[in-house]
Amino acid sequence: MPLRFATLLLIVVSTSVQAAELRFAGVLGNSGESGKSLVTFSGEPAAGIGPVLDREMTIWERGGSGQLNRYSLDGRLLASFELPGQSDRNDQLTLAGDRLVMRLEKSVYSLPLDAEPGTLPARLIGDVEVISAGAAGRRVVIYRRSDEQLSWLDSVSGELAPIVSPGFGPLAIHVDDEGTVYAFGGNEVHAWQNGHLVDGFPKEFRGERPQKIGRFWFSHSWHGTINRMNDRFEPAPGVVLGGASGSFIGYLPQSVDITNGRGLVHIRDNVFAVSGMNGVVQLLVWNADELRFEVVRRLGALQGLSGVAVDAVGNIWTPRGSLRWDDSCEVPFTLGDREPDIHAQPVVLDDGRRLCVLKKHYTYTQLASGPMIDASDWSHLDTKGVSDFDLPDSVTGAALVPDGQSVALLVAERNGKAFQLGITSNGEPRSQPMAVTIPGLKNCTSLAWFDGHLLAADSGAVIIFEPDGERSWKESSRLTTHEGDAFIHSDGRRLVVSDSAAGTITVFDSLSSKQTVFDGLKSPSHVAISGDRVVVYEAGRQRLVKLELVHSRVDESRSDSLTVSEKPSYGDRPHSDADFQAFGRSGGIPLAVAVTASRDGLTVSLRTSADDAPALTLGVANATQAFKLTNAADHRENRETTTFQLPAGDWSNLRLAIAVELPNQRERFGFVDHRAIHAPFSDNPADWAPLDLDTYRELVEARRQEIRITFDQPTDGKATVVIEDAAGHRMRNLIAGRSFPTGRHTLVWDGLDESGKLVTPGSYRWRGITHPGIEPVYKMNFANGGEPTTASWGPNHSTFQNAASNGKLVFFAAPVTEGGWALVAVDQEGRFVQGYEHLHGYGIGHDAIAADERYLYCAQDGFSWGGTKGVDLASDDWKASWNLTVVRYDIESGRIVEFPGKRRAIDVDTMEVGPGAGHPDLKDFNLGGLAVHDGKLYVGSRDEQAVLVLDAESGEQIESIPLRGARHLAVDAKRNAVYAATDDGVVRLSDGKVVVRSANKTFGSRSEPRLSGIAVAPNGDIVVSDRVSHQVHRYAPNGTPVATFGEPGGPYKGTYDPNRMVNPTGLTFGPDGKLWVTEDRWNPKRVMAWDVDQNKIVYEKFGMPH
Repeated sequence: MPLRFATLLLIVVSTSVQAAELRFAGVLGNSGESGKSLVTFSGEPAAGIGPVLDREMTIWERGGSGQLNRYSLDGRLLASFELPGQSDRNDQLTLAGDRLVMRLEKSVYSLPLDAEPGTLPARLIGDVEVISAGAAGRRVVIYRRSDEQLSWLDSVSGELAPIVSPGFGPLAIHVDDEGTVYAFGGNEVHAWQNGHLVDGFPKEFRGERPQKIGRFWFSHSWHGTINRMNDRFEPAPGVVLGGASGSFIGYLPQSVDITNGRGLVHIRDNVFAVSGMNGVVQLLVWNADELRFEVVRRLGALQGLSGVAVDAVGNIWTPRGSLRWDDSCEVPFTLGDREPDIHAQPVVLDDGRRLCVLKKHYTYTQLASGPMIDASDWSHLDTKGVSDFDLPDSVTGAALVPDGQSVALLVAERNGKAFQLGITSNGEPRSQPMAVTIPGLKNCTSLAWFDGHLLAADSGAVIIFEPDGERSWKESSRLTTHEGDAFIHSDGRRLVVSDSAAGTITVFDSLSSKQTVFDGLKSPSHVAISGDRVVVYEAGRQRLVKLELVHSRVDESRSDSLTVSEKPSYGDRPHSDADFQAFGRSGGIPLAVAVTASRDGLTVSLRTSADDAPALTLGVANATQAFKLTNAADHRENRETTTFQLPAGDWSNLRLAIAVELPNQRERFGFVDHRAIHAPFSDNPADWAPLDLDTYRELVEARRQEIRITFDQPTDGKATVVIEDAAGHRMRNLIAGRSFPTGRHTLVWDGLDESGKLVTPGSYRWRGITHPGIEPVYKMNFANGGEPTTASWGPNHSTFQNAASNGKLVFFAAPVTEGGWALVAVDQEGRFVQGYEHLHGYGIGHDAIAADERYLYCAQDGFSWGGTKGVDLASDDWKASWNLTVVRYDIESGRIVEFPGKRRAIDVDTMEVGPGAGHPDLKDFNLGGLAVHDGKLYVGSRDEQAVLVLDAESGEQIESIPLRGARHLAVDAKRNAVYAATDDGVVRLSDGKVVVRSANKTFGSRSEPRLSGIAVAPNGDIVVSDRVSHQVHRYAPNGTPVATFGEPGGPYKGTYDPNRMVNPTGLTFGPDGKLWVTEDRWNPKRVMAWDVDQNKIVYEKFGMPH
């Protein structure tokens, strides 16, 4: 038996803690913690480019726009490489042989895996739209729009080899292990093998950044959603993380560090890694029983944090999720709410546990409140809208201040403007925001209420204010001054101040008493205090730092002599399986520990499984002795268990600490020193965690009473195990259809039968069966209009509001969607034919459509997605521009067809909106309908008070027809007439005659718009939808009423009545004469077809209710 000898140390520890000292208590949010392993992101914040795992089990991913980082699986930064700095959403990182291949803003670079830090990636080629996730040897696949080719790119030589012209512009490419090339675009996936299209393709596909890992396809979508599909691209089971994107009804939490996954990689067994929109890598563990991922570890830095709070029990809130005080630096943020677009300084209510934060969710101002970590372990806050108020982009500080018998949230902007919002004790709004005057503020970072005064950190000073009349304050004095920015917070008992320039944190217990100072930080900013706990965002090191106030002097000293050599034994088995207790972390290095104390001494066995034999360090201490034992990794054999023998002694007060080290990965277990899992082994026994031997023995004894069954699962799949008596009678169905990965597994039988009664003494046997599992067959998708698709046929986040037809197909349009389709074509029976991608960058408030033989035209109006950025909507005189644009699509292929001059859209009109605009009285959208006739496009403009006529081929304007209040347009092609539904009625454009006056209706007020849609029947009758009566009316060409469709009344509760429309809007006649109507309502979302001769609905098609 080989011998190993312990490293024998004399450990002498002496520490002295002064009264009222701020003591370092650990790091959060940066997996490297400190020193050389500290993770940094360089340049501007940038999305991940897809994590890559190399042969040495290290992970590569971008960290900021200017840096490529290499991580150990324990979270350390191993190396960094400078990147060019440019980026876009199609950036991709792929491993090709022994090289990394990167596509960065249309240029492709390569970097050898063994490159020395500081090596610059070599540029291979430019003008590349997409590169593949996955490679064949050292080759990746690229797509260049210039030659419209998929081509192999050699990562060493840079040589190109054409594969195929796909006929569309791929959004993503993947190469599988067999060299099959998959290209994704237009909501389809195409596949080629050796340049030939694979049978059965194209197939329908939805999602971003698709990858095939093993037998399954994975893709990503917003709100941190990861989807898993089978090889037929059917849900298997579908959403496996997140799920709030699209049409989910209710609440699902998301990981802000993912938001929209940029790639996935398999690490080992059930461990994966994913990166997201901020470049952070997170380890995921696959839960086979529940068919979902769990986030278990975070690798990366914490860049650009905008706020922090801590509650009375040490829970820490950030806009990216929450953490617990005892968490270590690699622990991921809790899943929960989406990161706010804008938020004020978070405050904690008087109970010390409930957070309150004023924030903006997209365009909605909300007051959010609740526990920082709820009962589901989520950071999910209840929200109440603050109506008629837009939270300014420049909002910074907030504090709770007295407001009569209640409290108010006082909020400041960086420029010193302020307002006050009355809130309840639960953090709900009880009044509207009202302006407050706080004079002299120019660069306010934060506020605090402390010692009966309002304090503001502004321009390097902490300023004390006192009331000066109603909702007004005046400066009374200055508490501190600083060379750089200062940030403040108070829990009511103490005030904490962070000084960015000096790198200090100062705690005050009154305005006249400075309690203590902590220094040595690099650019600390946002800070919070609760009781004896302080948490600060150290921006210069991109991490959160925990500090604790220690109030009394503590002296600690001990002296321990080591006298015994160590003899780890690989051959002896002093412990059974029942003796081992799991110490390992989910997703980390597996570790189990067994301990036996006897008169002969203490025996400790460590069991771990790894591809390489690990190096182990064991720290063991009692009241008088301390041992640090090591065994060098033996790489000749892979041995799972190592046993250490220690001398006799009093082991009742046992402390135990362990470190396991593999090549490029190490983890510590059983330490209480607040350090990272990869930190060096601490030689101070005070840092080793106590192990209660009595509790341990009770657990072992309970396990020894268990009846353990061990079996080998031959393949990933299901297993069923039953217990039978000697006669073969079934006593217990131990497990039934449980999922297991390939390998050895152990089950425990408690000796009970199926009824929960203890079986009689005797002989029993177990039997089992295994199988790969039953795969579900996809049948339907909820609310998909009866379509045999895996995706919803209509929009989410809006409703179909417009309809058009070209005599062959019927088209519907919604202003915006995140899932499904905003623009669709159906046949005369309502069957889905084609979807069209709504063009980003243009208005999503209002749209209109028209169609001819070749093209579907879509006019868009309003703010684009994120179009209010930089617009101060809280200002009394804000103004912004809306661009009215027209896009056209090839009806058959669904592709956008550019107008001459490589214009994806033509700008028809621009209108200023807002109280500071030229016509603040124009409350509605500019777009007043769209029609196409005889090679001309007709676009209604309420701003221009005209219908603008464009050449449909060139997009150039050729005429302007004056018309006030246009809302919708329709064409009577047989009679060569164009009609407009206006504020006053239906007008024929050729002569300006009002054919149908809305005043003919007796319901509603004259100022209320009535006409919400218009169409012309084959016989020339005019049909209009009416949002006051919620009906559709038919008129003869001379304006005589002919018929009315639907029951009046509008929204209702009770039994569903298909004939009772709610907010009818878009109208068109289909190829067979049916009248198609869209409804602007959410529950249910539907379009319908009326048989106008029988005056009844003959078809309904429903969509997702979100």
